[in-house]
Amino acid sequence: MSPPPSTVRKYLAESLKNDTENPGLLGSVTVVPNALMRGVMTAVLWVAGKERSGISESKADVPAAWGDAVKAWEAMGLQPPDFDPTTWSLPKEEDAEPSQIVYVKT
Repeated sequence: MSPPPSTVRKYLAESLKNDTENPGLLGSVTVVPNALMRGVMTAVLWVAGKERSGISESKADVPAAWGDAVKAWEAMGLQPPDFDPTTWSLPKEEDAEPSQIVYVKT
């Protein structure tokens, strides 16, 4: 896997900047296991502006991403859901249902 060209990165950043209408979403955490691709995500988010995109820094794994989500909930005085990120795994594509996709809305 290689990083997308600069034109694609710029397009993604501009799309994130312009997509500000999501009133129920206060943030999200993205899991990107590949360090190079995490760097690309960081660059795209830097151009888009993290505050406007609603996406925090990318994390290498689910436990790290969950830790960010828990901190965000606690900062807002909210109780995080009961979830063990060490036992969670992505369902196989053929078995996946929309309800199994974890969206962390803070």
